[in-house]
Amino acid sequence: MVRVREDGDDGSQSFTLEHLAVVRVRAGAAGEADVREGTVLGRSRAEDGSEAYAVWFEERGETAMLALADLEPTGELRARRDVYPEGSSH
Repeated sequence: MVRVREDGDDGSQSFTLEHLAVVRVRAGAAGEADVREGTVLGRSRAEDGSEAYAVWFEERGETAMLALADLEPTGELRARRDVYPEGSSH
């Protein structure tokens, strides 16, 4: 299950979705016509606190940066070996 992470004790904000979380992209997000499943590979936070995620779409071999509002967590996490080649430094 994808865990919603709490703010850090040091005052820093944690992200809602974890690295390697499997997500569904809402229809119409980032110009997408269909709902697709992807894997979170990166995260970013704007000055206003809004979260954005780099989502990898295996079937296309593409990554897109999407807002949290455009993503629905599936409750699954991928194994690192399923995403990164063996011997990769990621």
